[in-house]
Amino acid sequence: MYLHDELKDAIEAGGLKLIDEIGGIGQFSYSLLRFRKEEQP
Repeated sequence: MYLHDELKDAIEAGGLKLIDEIGGIGQFSYSLLRFRKEEQP
């Protein structure tokens, strides 16, 4: 289990960008995060 911001920051540091987030899923209020590969200039 990770804190939301820690997980997001680690994934974005790996070159992905958060594009969508759905929270409050299920009994324990899980989140679904969708990432996409970040465009390189």
